[in-house]
Amino acid sequence: MYQRSVYPYTQNGGTGLLFAAGATGKNLTESQYGIASVKFRWNLSGSFQQCLPRYLSVDADGGDEREFLLDVFSTPEQMINAVFLKGYQWPFDPLKIAGEGSSLIDILIYQEEMLKNRHVYMDFIHNSKALEPNGCVDFGGLSEEARQYLVNCNALQQTPYERLAKINPAAITVYRDHGIDLAQERLEISVCAQHNNGGIAGNAWWESEIRHLFPVGEVNGSHGVYRPGGSALNAGQVGGLRAAQYITRHYREEARQKPEFLAEHASDIEQVIRFADEAVAAPGNAPIDVRQELELLRARMSRYGSFIRTLEGVRTALQENRDQRRFVLANHALSDTKNLPDLFRLLELITAQYVYLKAIEDYILQSGISRNSYLVYNQFGKLAHDGTDECFRNCTENPNTSQIQEIRYDAAQEACRVWWRPVRPMPENDQWFETVWQKYADGNIFS
Repeated sequence: MYQRSVYPYTQNGGTGLLFAAGATGKNLTESQYGIASVKFRWNLSGSFQQCLPRYLSVDADGGDEREFLLDVFSTPEQMINAVFLKGYQWPFDPLKIAGEGSSLIDILIYQEEMLKNRHVYMDFIHNSKALEPNGCVDFGGLSEEARQYLVNCNALQQTPYERLAKINPAAITVYRDHGIDLAQERLEISVCAQHNNGGIAGNAWWESEIRHLFPVGEVNGSHGVYRPGGSALNAGQVGGLRAAQYITRHYREEARQKPEFLAEHASDIEQVIRFADEAVAAPGNAPIDVRQELELLRARMSRYGSFIRTLEGVRTALQENRDQRRFVLANHALSDTKNLPDLFRLLELITAQYVYLKAIEDYILQSGISRNSYLVYNQFGKLAHDGTDECFRNCTENPNTSQIQEIRYDAAQEACRVWWRPVRPMPENDQWFETVWQKYADGNIFS
């Protein structure tokens, strides 16, 4: 759904299908974003930052190279120390902007890319000017934390590449294995989608409101606003185990036979087949460029529904999304039948994007507070920094985390219903091991 993404290209997801089936979404506003390379998708956290690379941008033609971070940070020392901290504080966090914190870097990358139409790179070949104030490497401007880290790693070499090779040689290898030599090539970067902390709502046994549908893993909306440690383990491995336990206890009936299934869903299946037939056999109609439509959708989400959000931008994206849906439904002739899977994927992503954007719109209207890994423009807030655009003005005070947003898509009406409910309280009852074990052994725990 995002053009700027660190997800592997093969990971397409399928939440749009679940929304269309009536599954409830939860916490869809809560995603995580961070700096990553775009040619080969990989997070640039940890040692990639602690080796102190040079950040630079160029214009659309590849000229006018400059270290854009130095234009905004008050001192070179402040800038280079923020780069170091980015290793520990990789995800964008609006609470880490003030005082020229590490997340100011993410904002400045967005400003270069989206507002100035420039390309941004990390360079491991050359040092930043901040490390060479007199033409030679000088680590004197580093904080005690940064300097001691490099000393402990025996990584006071002359270039970022040499320091990275000392701290984490595997980081160099992973790029070399994908045809990129960091000793010769700069990395084009962006602030990319990394994790979806929201997803499909499930109960204590990971079953959704749709019987037999168990959203397990990242598709489950249980990760929490700040994705605390262990939440992914809980959503995936624990959730998978509990779902399996529940299924074996409750769903022992035989699956419906194929003729019965086809009879029950005949009209739905016929509708899909009719759409596919129209796409592959539409004489005289100009073929749709499915790949181009997918790129338009993904670029829209990265611009309006990523880590920088405005109500105006989200509403623009929603209108474009509806326009695109109408266009695809009316013009879906294909030049090659091999593109049919991508056409269905496009429709699924249009639905998913619509639901996510409606959730974001509602959050801005109800709260408008920046939190987790995104910034929401608020005209009454504080400007992120004097050197940043007005669109980064925001509030971070007292975000409401006592309520959870849930949303459901009505496929027939092509509309969403959004509501908020209180966070469920932690259980307070003391459970004696032998009692709990007996309930488990008897199967009563699954009731």
